[in-house]
Amino acid sequence: MLSEKANRCIINTMDYEGDVLLTIAIPTYKRFDLLKETLRSVFANDFKINIEVIVVDNDPDNDMLALQEMKEFERFQFKYYKNSENYGMFGNWNQCLMLAKGKYITLLHDDDLLKDNFSSTLDISRLEKDDFVAFNCGVLDERTAASKPRTHLLYSFIKKFYTRVREIKHKRRRVIDIKTLFFLNVFMGTLAVVFNRDKAIAIGGFDEGYYPVADYHFWSKWIVKFGTVYIDPEHVALYRIRENETMKQQTIDAFIEKDFQLREEICRNVPVMKAYAKYTNLLKQRDSMLFNFSWSNNEVKHKKNVINILKYFILRVRCAIFFTLR
Repeated sequence: MLSEKANRCIINTMDYEGDVLLTIAIPTYKRFDLLKETLRSVFANDFKINIEVIVVDNDPDNDMLALQEMKEFERFQFKYYKNSENYGMFGNWNQCLMLAKGKYITLLHDDDLLKDNFSSTLDISRLEKDDFVAFNCGVLDERTAASKPRTHLLYSFIKKFYTRVREIKHKRRRVIDIKTLFFLNVFMGTLAVVFNRDKAIAIGGFDEGYYPVADYHFWSKWIVKFGTVYIDPEHVALYRIRENETMKQQTIDAFIEKDFQLREEICRNVPVMKAYAKYTNLLKQRDSMLFNFSWSNNEVKHKKNVINILKYFILRVRCAIFFTLR
């Protein structure tokens, strides 16, 4: 059962105490340069509904530094919470759920950005009907050339092909059921997703035992419990890629293994998915090549040569065929 953990509010410029329809919650940890960019993107939006903006800082110390860094935003309405201890990444996401006052919530990571069309694109009438709306995101790749995996002409060609196919598909509303999520993790964490806060709490929030894919696990729980969701075609946010925890080989390996464990769990616990258990190993192979080609600089273990790239292409095609024929 989720519960609010010890914290203190060190900034509260809110002058509205009525019902809040939407909370924009920003979990953060020692990244004031990025956090300020994120806040600027939020306050650039013109909301016509009652919202609250909360920052939930997982660093229990450095209060004076936080107050100093936030002076830029003293004319805006928001709350800044400090956790009494570091509760971990997904523990902090759960803290955001508990501290939010809105009927609906979106979790905005402290390195990502809302575009200024987010507020105008958000369809409140549909949100109140479905308790869930999601949109597309762009990518802001700020990795240095040295930190990016080495390119290969054949791989670049295949990547451009799949990118073009994805762009065509994303121009229309996408239907996301549990089978789709099983084959494709279609969400960028929680970015550009607005959902009912009470329902999120009811399914237990984010399970820290599924680090680093607790968000993927959360969406699978949501769809199993509440049914099919949809992703609308508008781009309303930017997903930032930098040299961070995701780049580490240990984290990449954990992504692959936890994705595999989650798919096995889905097959065990969701009756309509039992027949898909035979694909879990194939999808693990695909994920291993995809994640390492996209993120890892370990050229010895994951070398981009013609043979490996062709293996990857064949895996992608096989998975696409099995998904289409499902």
